[in-house]
Amino acid sequence: MSRFLRLFALLAVGSLATLAIALLLVGTSSQQAAADTSGPNASGYVWIDSNAPDPVITFDFIDATGGTALGQSDDDFDTVALPFTFNFFGADHTAVDISSNGFLSFDIDNDCNDNYNTDEDTIPHTDVGCDSGSGWGGNPLIAPWFDDLDPSECGNPYYDTFGSEPNRIFVIEFNDVCHYFDDQEEGEGITFETILFETSNDIKFQYLDTIFGSEFSIENNGGSATTGLNLNGATGLQYSFNETVLTDGLAVLYTTRFGVPTDITLDPPTASNEIGSDHTVTATVTDGLGFPIEEADAVFEVTDGPNAGDNNGPNGTALDANGQATFTYTGDGGAGTDTIEACVVDFPICATATKDWTEPAATPTPTPTPTPTPTPTALAATATPTPSPTVAAAVQLPTTGGAPSDRSSSALPWLAAIAGAIALIGSGSAWLAHQRRRVR
Repeated sequence: MSRFLRLFALLAVGSLATLAIALLLVGTSSQQAAADTSGPNASGYVWIDSNAPDPVITFDFIDATGGTALGQSDDDFDTVALPFTFNFFGADHTAVDISSNGFLSFDIDNDCNDNYNTDEDTIPHTDVGCDSGSGWGGNPLIAPWFDDLDPSECGNPYYDTFGSEPNRIFVIEFNDVCHYFDDQEEGEGITFETILFETSNDIKFQYLDTIFGSEFSIENNGGSATTGLNLNGATGLQYSFNETVLTDGLAVLYTTRFGVPTDITLDPPTASNEIGSDHTVTATVTDGLGFPIEEADAVFEVTDGPNAGDNNGPNGTALDANGQATFTYTGDGGAGTDTIEACVVDFPICATATKDWTEPAATPTPTPTPTPTPTPTALAATATPTPSPTVAAAVQLPTTGGAPSDRSSSALPWLAAIAGAIALIGSGSAWLAHQRRRVR
């Protein structure tokens, strides 16, 4: 192979390798950017954050500094009574230990609750040996920012209760709390909070200020913190570990309700149509957070009424991306009211709607339009013609027997005679004229 060809081959191989590495890096970055929810795991919890893409939750920081200030020292904890019973990993709790190192423990008065994760362990983690230097807290625990924090240097944890039963929330806020360094001042701490929700038992972390200062580049944004939920050494759900992903305005919700069909509604809930027409009803299924359910099926059946028994089959209809499925049937069973039931397969949630079927309206016989009576038109008075004047006879014609008794009948022969005489005179005049032309 010539030197030129060998050089060309080396350049081609190098370019392909560079392209492959670039594509690999792009693919990895895209997967990280799409991490908007943890998805279900053995803990039974799912986290959802406020980062795109959907689903997302909202950041809505609640100021708890008007509540009780704990006034903690370094590596400290306080036991606080909860305003309502809170269920965590299936167990009910009425009190919680608030650690100065950024976590909450339901193992009340455990001496490990002043630790700061000295071994930098991840979730899930056991608390066995936590009192002999492992640095873990008492399980089960909630860790919004498990790190070596020091409220004695600056800042303070607070707690307060908001709302009314059964929708109260318990807020624990770490306000302007410093990291363990001797040279930090007020205003250089971080501010975050944990919210416990009554009834739903959801947990929400919200991060208002995640920067300690420019000189603490490693610790800023959670770079030395562990965050998530932990039950024991085998079960837990981690959001971050020593990662700079905790940013200002971030919210992270931990819930057991995401992706679980909780509510179903039918539209329209009631309607009325004529017998023989089609009717369509739409079911919408959502989880406890209001997000649509996709991976489920809805079964429809007319359970009562003239069309009872109509259904969409034993397997139902798959829900679409909006959590919806439709059912259409023909109302050919006669007049009456149908009850339509829709249920989610394998979940105990159903909803009903009603449909009234009515007889078609009778076609009215058209009423003939009456012929209007013509209005009589007044006739104009007709003028009586003026009779032509009668010419008196120049000669009184004799009649037999004296004056005629019936002038209308006896005058006719005389008139004819006069006409004949006139004709004879005319003929004679014409003959005389002809003879005169001959003489000339």
